[in-house]
Amino acid sequence: MLIHSQHLFLSGVLSLSLLGFGQSSVQASDHPQPSKAQDSIATALPQAPLFVPPTPPPNQNAPRGRLRGGASRDACWASGANAETLPLQALIPNHQDSVWGLTATSHPQFWFYVPDLGQPTKLEFVLQDKTDAYVYRTHIQVASAGVVRIPLPESAPPLAVGSDYTWTLAMICNPQHRSRDRFVQGRIQRVELPASLEQSLETLSAAEQVPLLAAAGLWYDTLTTLGELRRQQPQDAQVLATWQQLLQEVGLSPVVTSPLVEIDLLSSVY
Repeated sequence: MLIHSQHLFLSGVLSLSLLGFGQSSVQASDHPQPSKAQDSIATALPQAPLFVPPTPPPNQNAPRGRLRGGASRDACWASGANAETLPLQALIPNHQDSVWGLTATSHPQFWFYVPDLGQPTKLEFVLQDKTDAYVYRTHIQVASAGVVRIPLPESAPPLAVGSDYTWTLAMICNPQHRSRDRFVQGRIQRVELPASLEQSLETLSAAEQVPLLAAAGLWYDTLTTLGELRRQQPQDAQVLATWQQLLQEVGLSPVVTSPLVEIDLLSSVY
C-alpha cells in the first residue's frame, strides 16, 4: 500500500511539473542570454525549485532521525578552532518531525555539512537496512569545513524499491571512546518512478530535470543533481542561486554559502 501511494504521488505531480516547466521555458526564451550554455541553464533552473515534501511512512519503529550533531565544544575541536563554527549537519528536510526522504536511484548520494574543527575531521558513514544489517560502511576524512557528498558506490548492494534504510554519519571525536561521537541520522526510501516521468527525465539535461525532481518530492535526487551541477560549473551564478534557494526552502539557511569540499576515503565495508 505504501509503495502504491508513493507511486500515485509521483504520478500526480508529473503533469503539473511538466506544465510549469513548459511555461517557464517559453517565458525565458524571450530574454536570450549572452551564451547558449548560459541560456540553457538559466531557462531550465527556476529561481525557486518548489520542493514538494512527501509524507513520511507511518513506521513507528523507525528512528525519527537527527538533523544536527550537537554544537558543544569537546574533544572534536582542536585548540584554536573557530568558536562560531556550525555543528555537523545533514542536508535533508526535517518534515513532520522526521528526517526522511525519497530517491529513485539504486545508488544515491548523501550530503552533509562538516564543521571546521581546526584539524582534519574523521567520520564514519553507515547505511543499514530495516534489520539493522550493514548495506555500506565507510570511514572518511575531511580536511576543511564545507558540504561533502558521500555516494553509495556501484559495488555496494542496490537499494530495493519500497524499502526503508537508515543512514548515520558520525564525527569521531575520540576513537577510544566512540560514545563521544557527534552524529546525524536519517532515513531514505527508494521508490519506483512512473514510466511517464522516467521517459521525460531521459530526454532532459541535468538542469532541466531539477524542477521535475523537486516537484516529485525526490529530495536526494534533486540535491544531487544540483550538487553535481555546482561541482561541474562552480562559477555559474544561476546554479548557485538555485542551490541556495532549495536549501533555504527546507530550513537549511545556515549552510547555503558553504563551499563544496572533497572527502578522502579511508576504508569501506559492504
